[in-house]
Amino acid sequence: MRKSQILVVALLIQVSALFSVAAKACPLGAKEDHLTIQRVMMNFGKFVGQADHIALLGAKYPNETVTDADIADAINKLALAQTCAQAVIDHPEGDLLPSKVTFLEGDAKKEYIDDFVYFMIEFRDELVVYQDAFKVVAAAKAADRKWDDLYAESEKINNLIDHAHRKTSEDSSSKMVLRSKNFSLSVGNLKQNMKQIEKNLKAIAATLNDASQNQNSASLAEQTTELFQTAQSQVPEAVSDLPSSQQQAAMQGYQQEIQKGIDLCIQLQNALLNNDSATAMQVLKALSNLKEEGHDQYNP
Repeated sequence: MRKSQILVVALLIQVSALFSVAAKACPLGAKEDHLTIQRVMMNFGKFVGQADHIALLGAKYPNETVTDADIADAINKLALAQTCAQAVIDHPEGDLLPSKVTFLEGDAKKEYIDDFVYFMIEFRDELVVYQDAFKVVAAAKAADRKWDDLYAESEKINNLIDHAHRKTSEDSSSKMVLRSKNFSLSVGNLKQNMKQIEKNLKAIAATLNDASQNQNSASLAEQTTELFQTAQSQVPEAVSDLPSSQQQAAMQGYQQEIQKGIDLCIQLQNALLNNDSATAMQVLKALSNLKEEGHDQYNP
């Protein structure tokens, strides 16, 4: 096959992939009627996080079973994340841009939007690479699966997510406080705490097989407990958006869920201090399940 023919085939494959992504829609939350950059970023965290969990199990915990269905689910979730990036690329305007844009004018605004779209294109392409790495693992026999390359892609994509969160964060001059009849919410604080909790737990999980790291991991578990305690007094948007008559009961339910996180982190710290890796692993699984339940209910 001549070089020109190879280029045409490669282009057709690329176009086909884009049409496949475009055929799906970036999912909305239960009470949302249009897509926003906040929903895009939440979907990135949710869908990529589920794929990361499978990559981590395969790379770091060979005794844990990763099924074909787990891998297929990760591939599907990464496809959904791609649709969210593509939505921003296709329509970089209005609620699909960070609120920073409202504080910019002229060339500065245009440059910021161009830079943001360029980042989203880069991120979408990295999602495709990450998804392809899962496809390579899926194509191999279970006994022959190599996870190191996949885990490296997981680390790379998470660095880009961190960059995306910095891109969409608000300057101190643009921070707002939303107030309802019963509660006040400092925009971004709760999300930042939850993001740090997720980072801490990933760091603990990544070194769980190395007993020499248990003291450091125990300190991270203690810090995570404190983050949960701070989050317990903060109000998720899913609560503040409710009618005032429903907020009290919803807030109590949210605080009860956060208390479970606090209790589990205390158990995790104790297990690490006692070098009990088996118990620590079970607690981390419980925390992962709690996170998924919390996202579904309070960050839909």
